[in-house]
Amino acid sequence: MAMFHFVGVTPEAPSLEAALGGRAPVERIVIGDADIERIYRGYDLGDGDARLVVFSGPQQSLLEVKRLAELFDGRQLQPGSSCFVTTNGGVLAQARKLGYAGKLEAAGVTILEGVCFYILQNLSPMRVANRWTNMVANSAKIVNIIGAHRFNTILRRTEACVEIACSGVLK
Repeated sequence: MAMFHFVGVTPEAPSLEAALGGRAPVERIVIGDADIERIYRGYDLGDGDARLVVFSGPQQSLLEVKRLAELFDGRQLQPGSSCFVTTNGGVLAQARKLGYAGKLEAAGVTILEGVCFYILQNLSPMRVANRWTNMVANSAKIVNIIGAHRFNTILRRTEACVEIACSGVLK
């Protein structure tokens, strides 16, 4: 797995010079919005099934749960759809205390504690039983590692994932 330093964010990279150790960059790559959108458009929509949306891989932080609660607030999952959010026990306890978990659950979202979606023990049988063909997620990690369960995976931005979960429309 690759690792990088984010200038001004990771302690080892207070500046570009510090991150590079005083050396010149070997290569400079500029990635723009058009490049990122091309990646999203590159995912095959399979049969168009939009009934499974997952926020996992890794487990969601408190800030991510808060953002999801804001996006789902006052909305409902499309009937017949499933949406899963995974997080750890500490984050879930705080999310319950702050009202974030309640907003997600009111929208029909299922919160899983202490697991990642891709390692659920009965995931393949769940896929078959629910006739899930596509899995939509905002995590590049999960869409690239869940292949053993035979999902057609589709990467989308967080806001788009919420819209897909609530509208049932995959785009």
